[in-house]
Amino acid sequence: PVITPLVGYSQVSALLDAFLDGPAFDALPSVPPPFAGFGMLCFLLSYKEGTLVSAPGLDRIRQLRSHRSCALEVKEGEHVVKSINVFTELGMATLLHEDRNVVEEDYKRLHELCADDDFILVDSDAPELAAAAKAGVDEVPAENIVVY
Repeated sequence: PVITPLVGYSQVSALLDAFLDGPAFDALPSVPPPFAGFGMLCFLLSYKEGTLVSAPGLDRIRQLRSHRSCALEVKEGEHVVKSINVFTELGMATLLHEDRNVVEEDYKRLHELCADDDFILVDSDAPELAAAAKAGVDEVPAENIVVY
């Protein structure tokens, strides 16, 4: 959870300690300590629909200064739908940093990245890539790639 690195524990870990580790639960403060930074749990949105070929945008998210983790909820070869609610999100990312402005700037950039046309590639973006992915080919010669 986002809160664990900020205060040292979460509601879930405290609940588990209450039932499974009494001394650890008793050692928790009665009031949470001040946050050790700032964090956000971000939903990654899909602006495309089709079979997922790759997600080059994840590498760009990993370069954000406050990036802590990110993952897709779909695998290559699975169907992706356009995000319309929490049930159709593409994945999630966690941002953490001691500077609130860094987290807020990265949050804004994360959503800009998701909206980029090449954040994810689906089969209709590059049929040659999709065919190569299905065939298990690692590389497709650049002259064979046509993006519509």
